[in-house]
Amino acid sequence: MEKTLGLILDEIQEVSSHIRTIDQRVGLIEKNMATKDDITELGKKIDGHHAENIDADNILLENIRDLKKSVIFINHKVADTELEINNLKQKQ
Repeated sequence: MEKTLGLILDEIQEVSSHIRTIDQRVGLIEKNMATKDDITELGKKIDGHHAENIDADNILLENIRDLKKSVIFINHKVADTELEINNLKQKQ
């Protein structure tokens, strides 16, 4: 009978050890797990940065358009100058 009780006690201690291990793991998961509030706050931050990125993209696009217009204007001036030089050469 004592032997049987000893075996039962050993089994109970082993189960108790497993339960403690599982409890530690659950505690780690709860500690590292994001809450609903964390996710909501993160969503708000992302939305704010997204709006900033859109504004920055629009500014970049506007600057690129201005630069493109400037390059086209300079290309026209160069072409006009080359045409004028060519005309002067032909007159000589």
